[in-house]
This record gives sequence, structure tokens and C-alpha cells, in this order.
Amino acid sequence: MLSKEDIKVAILKECQICRRLFEEVDQEQLQNSLGENMWNLQELLATLSFIGIYTAEALKENDFIDKEHSRYEKMKSEAFAADWNSFPSLMEKQEKALSLFFENLSEDDLKKEAYHPLINHLPLNQALLEITLKFMVGYRMQLFLYLKANGKSELNGALCWSGIEEPYYSYR
Repeated sequence: MLSKEDIKVAILKECQICRRLFEEVDQEQLQNSLGENMWNLQELLATLSFIGIYTAEALKENDFIDKEHSRYEKMKSEAFAADWNSFPSLMEKQEKALSLFFENLSEDDLKKEAYHPLINHLPLNQALLEITLKFMVGYRMQLFLYLKANGKSELNGALCWSGIEEPYYSYR
């Protein structure tokens, strides 16, 4: 079984990769979207800046049962109101909050049942992988693809997946 430290490290790595990918964002691309009914780049960055800690806390507290989604709406409105240049500091704030979340999480907490509509009921340790980590991975990949689609063709898969600047192999 994965430990809470293993889960924490994986989620924090996603935050770090997102901060690195943000360095490639150009202001003129912020309103670009990959398609109809998809977030633009600025909305994606705003979501990335809180979705990790939001889902972790909501899973632990079973807030996904709350049909009002008040925690989500509060965090979303704060993130969407922030200046896009504050993304690195918002991600650092989220990383600190996630570290504190895991520090205060007991082994018993990890065994408690958590709920999310996409997974129904699972132990918290598994729910953190299925929701928090997967949301972070998915949105990080979306950020990478936005950058590639907007002219950053030099970005490599190793940077996307591991935060490594230079790939250790080439398919070409």
C-alpha cells in the first residue's frame, strides 16, 4: 500500500511541473482555448492553482456530498479573480497547504471512506489517487498541450511528465 508520503510526493510533483510549465506561458495566449466549450488557458491556470488542495480537503471532509459546492465556489472565485502572473505564488501556497494537509492526516484517516460522484465510495488513500492526483495529472497534461498547440513545439514529453528539461532519449 502506498503511504501518505508517497501520495503527497506525487501530488506535489505535479504542482512543481505546473510551475515550470507556467514559465512557458505568454500573456497573449491566455484567452486561447483548444476548442469550443473548453477552458481558456487563464481559466486552466486558475483551476490548477487550487484543485489539488480543494479535492484533497473535500474528499477528507466528504464535501462532495454538499450539493452547494460552497468550498469549491469560494476557492474558484478567489483563483479566477487573481492576476495570472500570481500563478507561481498560488501554486506555492497550494503546495504548502497540501503539505500541511498530509502532515495532519493520520493513517486512520487514510482508511476512512471518502466520496466523489466519479468514484462513489473509496478509502481516502485510494480516493486521493483517483481524484486529487488524477485531476492534477490531467490538468497538467492539458496545460502542456495548450502550450504545444500555441507554438511551444520545442517542449518535450520529459518536461511534461517529469519536469526534466532534456529528454534522455529521442524517438527521432
